[in-house]
Amino acid sequence: MNIRPAALTGLPVPRLTSLKLAQIALGQEHPLADYNMRVAGRSQPRPDLLASLRDKWVLQPLICTSCDGEVLVYAIVGNSRVENLRLLAEESPVLNDRDVPCVVYENLTREQAFAIAAAEVFTTLPPHPVDQYVAFEIAAHTGAGDDDIAARYGITPAKVRQRRALGALSPKVLDAWRGGAIDQVTAEAFTLAANDFKRQNKVFEQLDKTHALQAHSVRAKFLPAQGEEVASLVEFVGVEAYEARGGQVIRDLFQQRHGVSDAALAKAMAEEKLAAECERLMAEEGWKWVAPASSLPADWHGWDQSKPKVTYTDEQKAKIAEYEAIMARTENDDTDAYPDARSAMESLQAKAAYDAMSPRQRAKSGVAVEIGAQGKLVRYFGLIKPEPKAVEPPPPAAAPTGKVIAADPAPLNEPEPEPRISGALATRLAAALTTASAQTLRADPNLALCVVIAGLMQNSSTAAVRLMHDGAGSRGLTWSDETFAKALGRVVRMKMDQRLKLLAEIAAASLSFHAHSAEHRALDDADTAAVVNAMNPKDLAKALKLAFDPDDYFKAVPKAMSATAIAEGMGKNAPDAETLAGMDKATLVETALREIPDTWLPAELRPLAYDGPAAKPKRKPSKAAKKKAKR
Repeated sequence: MNIRPAALTGLPVPRLTSLKLAQIALGQEHPLADYNMRVAGRSQPRPDLLASLRDKWVLQPLICTSCDGEVLVYAIVGNSRVENLRLLAEESPVLNDRDVPCVVYENLTREQAFAIAAAEVFTTLPPHPVDQYVAFEIAAHTGAGDDDIAARYGITPAKVRQRRALGALSPKVLDAWRGGAIDQVTAEAFTLAANDFKRQNKVFEQLDKTHALQAHSVRAKFLPAQGEEVASLVEFVGVEAYEARGGQVIRDLFQQRHGVSDAALAKAMAEEKLAAECERLMAEEGWKWVAPASSLPADWHGWDQSKPKVTYTDEQKAKIAEYEAIMARTENDDTDAYPDARSAMESLQAKAAYDAMSPRQRAKSGVAVEIGAQGKLVRYFGLIKPEPKAVEPPPPAAAPTGKVIAADPAPLNEPEPEPRISGALATRLAAALTTASAQTLRADPNLALCVVIAGLMQNSSTAAVRLMHDGAGSRGLTWSDETFAKALGRVVRMKMDQRLKLLAEIAAASLSFHAHSAEHRALDDADTAAVVNAMNPKDLAKALKLAFDPDDYFKAVPKAMSATAIAEGMGKNAPDAETLAGMDKATLVETALREIPDTWLPAELRPLAYDGPAAKPKRKPSKAAKKKAKR
């Protein structure tokens, strides 16, 4: 609406007064017309405003108009405050008699009311986000906790932590944001170096010189190179839980793409939690089967699916309509509103469908689970596994003429399946092998040189001066902030033994051994075995001894495997098989931890040179090999 300046001329002189809340009506309640200029967003609760009014009441007078013959006055500017004050009065009716400061014009026309409202709205300059967020940080230093600040402003504690982190950036970064040199997303990236003004300023100056002050460039300076998958795994298991197991995290308060020190630990913990979630869903929700999607056949997406009959509640219908309205309004906008509304609607619909699965449907179908973006658990439910195809027995061999060959009798008892470790334990053992091998490789620069050269020879995506590694220890390297020119100058000035030691550090950090399943151990991979078996046996044995966690192992394996380990470790002094079979799990674990020597390792950690209990007998070298060794 175009408001003519002349509309503000000839206004009556207002009076400043205080009125009871019960005497103040909304602009749209005016008896002659709708006097509230704001239509969009009208009558929506505002948690931030509600919290502010509850804490401080009304700090700025409302602008109102009276109407002949009416006891009430009608708000022109401040309708949102009136609506939220009414919500407070519903909780505590005594507030209806509380005074509210008002500026009252007598008998304004609708045109005059709209002109005043427009002048007030259009000439009010909101504070820059920087100044708002600095205020949050100042509030925190007065002793207010995140929960207190959240309650005061009607936002979540997570939002408070985000705004405090932005308000606590270095003055150089804040001034650049105020001046428009960087945007908010780039400022958010600087929070990855929280409370380190020196590092923030250094990165700012480096990127400013090269005209590269963008969020992704800032993130690359503060976070190690790693896939988003690893950060999602830590978000899935929980940052606090990951740190409690010895991992280190550079926290990303905005995108949850955390910097992670130990990718192998994150993967092991995620597999453990995913396995536990599979067990919980089967036990508590009655599914026929639940399994990680990665363990299913490649064609599982094409399996038949049992679909429920979904009936939405009135509340869900209202939410869906709200999301559809946002999507229709923002489909062509260059904002996050459309994808956010669509994602929220799809999540609501998926949850409603999941909850609608009947007990009978659950008993006949299953769920594939996987870890999705930002660590969210994704469930593909109602899947029906196809029946295994019958395998026709081979035709019997033709018998010689005149003779009848009797078929072998069917076995009376099927053999019991061999005990096996879980996939999560297999992953932890692979991580232990990686850790021990890296420690050994650091002490053997000559072998490290061979490993690096062989690896570079196989690299299929090299470019000029862009040799890369992303092993389990890469996040622990400390020179990632150096420019290439500075790093090259430093290496050129080194002595050869110093270069080899540095190379050994990089080679060790590049190791990343994986157990694809309990049946496919890390050492079953030919390349992994080649690296491990080339190491100094004594150094590797010491490192494996430190990396292996017997307490974790014996608590995780089946009883039969603990019994076998006791027999191997104690040798002739071990209890007989019948005694071991009669022990309960706790006794077996206690016996294993007490009696098995620390030179014993599980099969997953036994290189060719393993010489602990149950080691394979070594073949004596031939005469030709002895002569070759002497030469």
